[in-house]
Amino acid sequence: MATAGVKTRDRNGRFSEQLPRTQQLGLAERITWSAEVFGSSAKLAEWLQVSPSTLSRWQSGKTTPDAARAQWIIDLDFIAARAATVWGSGALTPWLNGNNAFLGGATPLDMIRHGRTSEVVMALSAEGSEVYA
Repeated sequence: MATAGVKTRDRNGRFSEQLPRTQQLGLAERITWSAEVFGSSAKLAEWLQVSPSTLSRWQSGKTTPDAARAQWIIDLDFIAARAATVWGSGALTPWLNGNNAFLGGATPLDMIRHGRTSEVVMALSAEGSEVYA
């Protein structure tokens, strides 16, 4: 069962949803690993559709991402770790950016961003067991 975020007021009095504590744990490490996967923090920030300075604030714990972007980071971390066990880290970035037959030609990164991580996991499992699309 997912834990709902906590509603707080920002400086302007508007309500905003903060990440649940369970999603904040290890977020800096996940961002660091994800930046390595992308080759740089700037490329990760671009994929997350935020500025590099915003990414840096998340990584330092000064602020937290919205729930959607936190989920992208968490899912990317999981998929990247799982894919690295199948092919090793050298093939990881090309696989994440490449069109995938198991995903109807979409890239794993696009699928993660659209909340379709479970399909990426299935594609990984199929490719890892040498099933062909």
